[in-house]
Amino acid sequence: MFQIKPMNQQEAEEYLRWSYAEPYDFYNTPIASLSECLTAILDPTSGEDFYAVYREGRYFGIFSYKINGQSLELGLGMRPEECGKHQGALFTALGVAFARSQLRHGGKIWLRVADFNQRAIRTYETAGFTEVEQQLALSWDRLVNFIHMELTDEEKLQRQLPAEQDNKPL
Repeated sequence: MFQIKPMNQQEAEEYLRWSYAEPYDFYNTPIASLSECLTAILDPTSGEDFYAVYREGRYFGIFSYKINGQSLELGLGMRPEECGKHQGALFTALGVAFARSQLRHGGKIWLRVADFNQRAIRTYETAGFTEVEQQLALSWDRLVNFIHMELTDEEKLQRQLPAEQDNKPL
């Protein structure tokens, strides 16, 4: 069972210190940026809301939501030790279900993923997302090609969710 709640400072600090192995170390927050990132996560006026995700009482991952009109950008992160265990499509579906049911977002949902992260791209495709465009951007002083994916198949996404899932905040 998953539970989703607004992220507090302790959870944000832990999240920012997660350490991924290569080639996913791209997602590690540089030490020099920890304070700035923590401030942004906890700032209620930043335009991006962060949530801690628990699975059976254990801190499992994070969702972030940035709404711009009828468009919502979904951010996802799983604890490094949970990655690669075929849980990503379910996790993605939970993030979307929370946006629809708790945030009441009925519009477009999209996400970005670094093009080298083929594991995540396959996961998002399994969850009903389709590539729309690619965009080069600087991230932690590295030029990265990001793939912009939009949710285009809600039925495919719904098949990832167990019927008994309760995704209400704690």
